[in-house]
Amino acid sequence: MSQVLELSSGQRARLIAIEGEFATLETASPAPPGAILELLVLRTPARLKVRRCQRRTEGDGVVYRIEARWLNLSRQQRESLAG
Repeated sequence: MSQVLELSSGQRARLIAIEGEFATLETASPAPPGAILELLVLRTPARLKVRRCQRRTEGDGVVYRIEARWLNLSRQQRESLAG
C-alpha cells in the first residue's frame, strides 16, 4: 500500500500501511510523539496521534517515518484508504 495524502498544512504524506487503528506515514517533516496530525481523506479531515517518529535517509534526502493511531477515521474513509 502506498497512497499520497495531504496534511492540513499543505504538505504531502505517503501512507505506507494501515493495521487496525494504526497507520504508518512518511513525511518530509518530523512530528513529536503525542502530536496530532490532521490530513484529508475524501476531502474530509482525519486526525492521527503520533506514537513514534523515526528519521530515515533515502537516496539523497531525509524522510520521517511516523507511526500513529487514528482518532476519528470514519468507516467510509477507512474503506477508501484500504481501497
